[in-house]
Amino acid sequence: MTQLLADIASYQGSLTLAQLKAAGHSIISVKVSHGLTQRSVHDRVAQYVKDGRAGGWGLASFHFLDGTATGTKQAEYAYARMKALGLHVGAAHIVDVERSPTGDATEKIYQDYCARMRQLLGRDFITYTGDWWWEPRGFRPATRWLMGAPAAGYLPAYPGDTSSHWKGYGGWAELAIMQYRATGYPIAGHEVSQSAIRSPKLWDQMIGKSGENAMASWVVVPCLVTLRNEFNELSPNRDKGSDGTIGDTAHTSSSDHTPDEDSRVLKDHDADDKNEVHALDTDSTGPWPGPATQKQKARFHARVMAVIEREKAKWLDPNDMCRLNYVIWDGQIYDKDNDFRPVKYTGSDQHTGHAHFSARYETRAENDTRPWGVIPTAAQEEDLVTTQAEFNSFMHTYVRTAQGREDLAWAILAYDPNADADGSTPNGSVKNLTNPSKGNETVGAATALERAQVAAQVAYQVRDRVDEVKVELEGVKSSLTAILAAVTPENPQV
Repeated sequence: MTQLLADIASYQGSLTLAQLKAAGHSIISVKVSHGLTQRSVHDRVAQYVKDGRAGGWGLASFHFLDGTATGTKQAEYAYARMKALGLHVGAAHIVDVERSPTGDATEKIYQDYCARMRQLLGRDFITYTGDWWWEPRGFRPATRWLMGAPAAGYLPAYPGDTSSHWKGYGGWAELAIMQYRATGYPIAGHEVSQSAIRSPKLWDQMIGKSGENAMASWVVVPCLVTLRNEFNELSPNRDKGSDGTIGDTAHTSSSDHTPDEDSRVLKDHDADDKNEVHALDTDSTGPWPGPATQKQKARFHARVMAVIEREKAKWLDPNDMCRLNYVIWDGQIYDKDNDFRPVKYTGSDQHTGHAHFSARYETRAENDTRPWGVIPTAAQEEDLVTTQAEFNSFMHTYVRTAQGREDLAWAILAYDPNADADGSTPNGSVKNLTNPSKGNETVGAATALERAQVAAQVAYQVRDRVDEVKVELEGVKSSLTAILAAVTPENPQV
């Protein structure tokens, strides 16, 4: 049975659900955000959602994507609004991509928005756009479904479930939701964008409903489920705004957030045929338990480091197997192939608001649900450093161990701060005098020492050559002296 959907934004004024119901509508899509603002969001949006849920209406949210912020930031902002309204579960989501009065979104903004929103929702959603805007730009679809007007333009009435107007564009074979009219056909005196969904099964998939109509299933590998559960147990009321598992569903994606059996790139990475996600993002906000003098970020950092140290021990033990490929957190990447040593992460997202854990594609590692060490044992809590004096004593002992000296050397020699946000280089940094460029204003101490060694070697070679030249010049001088001594008035031709 075809279902009709109406958009609700500030332009709909005093329009009521009763008036929409009288016009045959059973689903409302409410605007929740525009860029990083509430531009044209209805001031009674929460009441619409509350009344809609109470009245058994289908619910959807939409975000107007623009060029004012990154796609990741817009997705996180929109999701926070959806979550506040209770629209992050049991409701469809639509990203509106078209001409914006605040500046058009780029394809990267669109792709990043879709990847991040998919992580947050744990399912796919809908792109709204028009062929007139989409086609000339050549964007690639990043969602499973398309909502838009027919290619022929708006219609005076719904054309029917078998109409040729359902044909898609821009990389989608067909429209999933047809916006058949937008203006000129008001409801109770209000202009309303009116759309149709011809398949109840499709709507069930859009809202993530379980059962036979749901999307193809996927699971997070068991080891990461255990890791997530430990963070949840450590802080049951923690902020999960930046949590995420599933990401890009493109068949060519190599992201660990992609279900592996859905990707041609990842399909053969492990031995089983389970559709598994091998990545987990964990929000760093907390609140996390810890000493009163310690900030939340430091408390989270300590738990991430505890996980990494335990995995490092497994990686270095020939009789054990670590479960992680790598961790990205706070501008550093800890890769097993580098013995989990911290290395500056060069990606655009520095992961300052969440830690990313990527699991190995090996059955034994995937299914290893042993504790990760997120939750300190009683003995570990007793050993926690809580004062400056205890910290100084701990570090004094640690840096005298072989591991401490190695870690300290890596931290100092590999440190490469680059420029501050204002473009200046931090005090004490080593400026890159050889090839300075944006993002490469400084070099690590190891690089500086290497260049100094090269310079010293060249200097020695120059000194040796100068000495050789001096000897040669002395010889020339002696020869000239002898010649001049032999020149006399009686023998001027010598």
